[in-house]
Amino acid sequence: MTIQQPDPERIAQWTLQLCQVDSTTGQEATLIPLLTGMFRDLGARVLWQTVEGGRRNLLATWGDPKLLFSTHLDTVPPFLPPRREGGRLWGRGTCDAKGILATMMETIRLLLAEGHRDLAFLGAVGEATYSLGARIPLGLQPAPPTPLCALPGAPPGPPRPPGPRRPPHRLPPPPAT
Repeated sequence: MTIQQPDPERIAQWTLQLCQVDSTTGQEATLIPLLTGMFRDLGARVLWQTVEGGRRNLLATWGDPKLLFSTHLDTVPPFLPPRREGGRLWGRGTCDAKGILATMMETIRLLLAEGHRDLAFLGAVGEATYSLGARIPLGLQPAPPTPLCALPGAPPGPPRPPGPRRPPHRLPPPPAT
């Protein structure tokens, strides 16, 4: 059997596609049409779980998942459109979340091509502000199978004590001019 290699150009194109969509925290629903199509093109069963309002977590599955890939879907505001300069990608989400997501999708594509079918992907909302979506998946109905292994792409930070705090990843406001 010939083992396929990752396609860096496919990863770059998927990253650019994802980054062209403003999915800053609270706006994650704008990714629903694109991600539904991308994961269905990979043969996934796609389930969207309402978290609050129009915000939804994504669960894509193949077979009876034993391996779970996961990252968040939102990026830190403000939206910064992507651009490509030579061999580099620039823009909000290129290295955190959307670049990770594209790399995970390419890994899933390769695993499927090699005949593996027991995979899942979980995309959570609100990681850039209090990890809202990461707390909700346990309530999925019907309950997803419990994987044997999970690979988090950008896991939320450690629990923080209650009280006033700045959201993780949130940039301080720009200085007044």
